[in-house]
Amino acid sequence: MYVIIFLFLVLLAGTQTCTIPAPGPGWVCQDGGWLPPGHPLIRPPTPAPPASPDSLNTPSPILFGASTPVWPPAPTEPGPNASIIEAAKRGIDLPPGDVYFTPPLRLRDIARLRGTAGRTVLKPNTPAGGPLVIIETTSAGDYAIEYPIRQIVEGIRIACLNEYQTGIYINGGVMTLQDVTVVGCGEGLYVSFGVNIAVRDSLFVKNRVALMLLGQGPPRPSITTVRFSGCRIRGSTLYGARIGHGLGIVFDDSTIFEGNSGTALHVEPAWPQSGISVLLRDVWFEANGTDITDPRSLVTIEGLRQRYGHVRSGAQRPAP
Repeated sequence: MYVIIFLFLVLLAGTQTCTIPAPGPGWVCQDGGWLPPGHPLIRPPTPAPPASPDSLNTPSPILFGASTPVWPPAPTEPGPNASIIEAAKRGIDLPPGDVYFTPPLRLRDIARLRGTAGRTVLKPNTPAGGPLVIIETTSAGDYAIEYPIRQIVEGIRIACLNEYQTGIYINGGVMTLQDVTVVGCGEGLYVSFGVNIAVRDSLFVKNRVALMLLGQGPPRPSITTVRFSGCRIRGSTLYGARIGHGLGIVFDDSTIFEGNSGTALHVEPAWPQSGISVLLRDVWFEANGTDITDPRSLVTIEGLRQRYGHVRSGAQRPAP
């Protein structure tokens, strides 16, 4: 037994990192220094690390951070987020609790990304800036999108680590965000390209800008038909919604802008050729720094409800 241990320590000494050679046979390199054979401070060898949580054959529950996760089939592609992507493509619910991922989590042509009972929280494992979740389609960027499948993201909570991160970045068409919460981001939802987008019953809270619709620049009509229904935009420090481009933008079904310390809704072309049309139907504004800034009179209002706020700069109202 002594001979076996001695040989093991000799081999171990050759694999550790020390700046000077071993003083003699059997000495063990530990924490950058050498310990003699049999020294009581010698730690046992570290066992081999477990397989990667996203290996192709053996997914690990560490990825989802849940004690009893419900696992999707083994992922078909490698990568730090392969299990989550595979679950989204197959429409398999993520388990409740914290789901850690490496940003960006790029979801392309998915079926449905859905949490369990609205208690699944997507958390980035790094404070690096940029989009956390990117939702796109293979036809994104085309002038006309005829995408046959509606992508669905439902029952998910996203928590940014700082204001340099974007919660959700959309670059595609025909998708629904349902019961989604985005907290503490630079931009909660950023739409670069979007056709036929529905955001329903969702909460955007304590973001620098909750909703950012700017498009991709002239001359492309890159945002068309985006509807926010029953949403709550709360606690934004700069804008609740900043719209610089987009046709057929609708806020309705008792969407609420409340407690935004800057401007709740700011509508102004991002460039001279921007096309913008915004309709507010039965929308509530409460306790914002400013409710609406609309210097070009691009907003049409039906059934506006206000409390403690005020409208500035020429939003259009239907004649009584």
